[in-house]
Amino acid sequence: MRRVVGLVLLLCAAVTGWGASTPHVVALGKAQPVKIFLGPGEEQALTISVRPLYVDAKLKEFTTGNAHEITDRQFVVQRAFRINDALPDDKPKQSKWLWQFGGWLLVDRSTGHITQLKLPDFHPQYSQVSWYRDYAAYCGISENSERWNAVVAQMGGRKPV
Repeated sequence: MRRVVGLVLLLCAAVTGWGASTPHVVALGKAQPVKIFLGPGEEQALTISVRPLYVDAKLKEFTTGNAHEITDRQFVVQRAFRINDALPDDKPKQSKWLWQFGGWLLVDRSTGHITQLKLPDFHPQYSQVSWYRDYAAYCGISENSERWNAVVAQMGGRKPV
């Protein structure tokens, strides 16, 4: 009977050990300069630095700017992405990669989970965000692009403060 109980306890310990989560490694890579084109006709060029975001040595996103620490487990950083601006009729293997600003990403170091933040009236190209803890302050553009609004939003909140 003791052997059976000991064997059951050993199996339970082994099964619960298999369910343990593994730690994730989240790192920002080396910055590289890229050109981004601004304006309605994209006639102005600006050089920005873009860094890759790695989770467990796998490339997940490209980011720009400084990361802001929210807690000891979470930080936010602005996303940058590149798009292929070539037309389907262009010659094959002739791609025109253009970089653009994206929204803000919330990165959890312990789980390796990356979440796109929903900031109300935020425009990636025209809004400059200032962070204080989990609050973001920026100038937002209304949906019809007629008004600028001063916005203070809290992460996880559905409406501006």
